[in-house]
Amino acid sequence: MLRVRRGRARGRSSRPEELVSEENSGDLPEATARVGLDCQREVGKRGSGLAARMDQVANSSSSTNSQKAVALVCGAAVAANEGRDKEALARIDKAKTYLSDAPSSIQRPLMAFSASVEVKSAAAEGQNERAEAALQDLAELGYERNDFLKIACSVAADPAGLPECATVAPSGGETETPPDEPETPETTAPETPTGEVSETDDGATQSPDEGTTEEPETEAPVSPDGNGDDGPAPAES
Repeated sequence: MLRVRRGRARGRSSRPEELVSEENSGDLPEATARVGLDCQREVGKRGSGLAARMDQVANSSSSTNSQKAVALVCGAAVAANEGRDKEALARIDKAKTYLSDAPSSIQRPLMAFSASVEVKSAAAEGQNERAEAALQDLAELGYERNDFLKIACSVAADPAGLPECATVAPSGGETETPPDEPETPETTAPETPTGEVSETDDGATQSPDEGTTEEPETEAPVSPDGNGDDGPAPAES
């Protein structure tokens, strides 16, 4: 599912930041800000009626070009989330005629949001060249290409047409942090069972009740990341 990320992007990001933030809300025309806020509140919710409201804004003769740009991109995201990818791409095509008219404070996140929808829907429709171009747009805007590539590969009608899909792990429709790798089970040195005869260093044998003291178990060290690559457990003395 495509969403607008909460919070301001810092450095390279894996998801477009919110369209209207505290940093830019004061610089936006009020009407455009309202459309952007409505979008980012509702775009991930089904049955909210958001698509109809966005269509109303996009088709109104009283809407400014910046309002239409936001409404068309947002409507495209709703369509993409519902699997109507051809419709999503048609809305993106219309939105591109207005994106340059959007205020500078909202233009970058809006362009990134548009490109992220385009990546997903173009891949789903088998338009791999268009998906590749949108991925390049995201990279140029400062976003992590591979995170969006995972989404494209997970829905691609023809994954073989996106050669990079062979090198990335599949993802759902929304970029997520991969789970931690399971820890390698800790191993312990075997104990000498009580009452059995064990062998000493010089080859002699003695029973546990002859005064020998068992040494504590030695556990194999586990690396900080839990994958147990620090080697086998040290041998007992």
